[in-house]
Amino acid sequence: MYLHTCSTLSENQELFDLSKMQKIFFNASYQMMYWAVPVFFMITGMLFLRKEMHVKSSEWLFKYSRRILLALVVFGIPYAALKLVMADGLSISLLDKAILAFLSDTGFGHLWYLYALIGIYLIMPVLKKFVDNASEGEIQLVLCALFVLDFCFPLFSRLSNLKIAFNSQFLYPVFYVLLGHWLFKNKEKVNRKLIGIIAIICVALIWILNSMSWNPKVWTSYDSPVIGVLAAVVFLMFVSKEWREKSWLWRVDRLCFGAYLIHPLFIQFVYRFLKITPIRFKIYPVMTLLFCLIFVCLSFLASWIMRKIKILKKYVL
Repeated sequence: MYLHTCSTLSENQELFDLSKMQKIFFNASYQMMYWAVPVFFMITGMLFLRKEMHVKSSEWLFKYSRRILLALVVFGIPYAALKLVMADGLSISLLDKAILAFLSDTGFGHLWYLYALIGIYLIMPVLKKFVDNASEGEIQLVLCALFVLDFCFPLFSRLSNLKIAFNSQFLYPVFYVLLGHWLFKNKEKVNRKLIGIIAIICVALIWILNSMSWNPKVWTSYDSPVIGVLAAVVFLMFVSKEWREKSWLWRVDRLCFGAYLIHPLFIQFVYRFLKITPIRFKIYPVMTLLFCLIFVCLSFLASWIMRKIKILKKYVL
């Protein structure tokens, strides 16, 4: 949520008048959080690619993919309609345009992850069969190949304006799913101090790139080596730590998906309709954290309320 608290401002500068320092702050703040979605993919790989995990091929389609697709329909079409109304006002063809926006993923940007997740679920039987039968060396080879072909080469192409045709034809989510599985298997070998230092270096690099205006977005896309490394070390920080089981954590976990779905609504309402943003305050870095905390509380409250609606809880949340 902190990512969208910042990116909504920096990515819509035609609506929000940011100073140079504010642009640097909000750009760097959301880019340093780009590890979040890759970590979600890695958690998917960690959970579903375990040797003891057995899911029928039909379940990937009719259980897991169906739930995500229903979430996209229930939230994606109304969000797309709301975005169209904010841009062009009401029209007779609003529903048609909203459905088209839903199909083309041009509604609220945060939902792109769900489109990718459906694709991951549909190919999961193939990935599961691969990791169950592949040796440690074969998995490492595939990860190295994907990292070079889908992360390093594209970065070089963007920096040099020289198109490199070599790629795996996979997309980075597949890499992150496999990486999550492999890192979790090898978490005992982790040096927590080292990965902490690497994380600090990655975050510092993102801030330096933004401060110096050295093509920061080129370096901080989801298929960037910088974000790949940062996501990997953040993931390792969590999975290598011993966590005590607490019932309240499970209850919070049950609310996370709903909070993810609903939180942009509060951000858009406060920023666009109430016209209250952190940039109105001199201490905008502190106010950004406060705004984020408010959005978190509202989103989890809304998620808790939505889970009281039986049909949403059963089929979507």
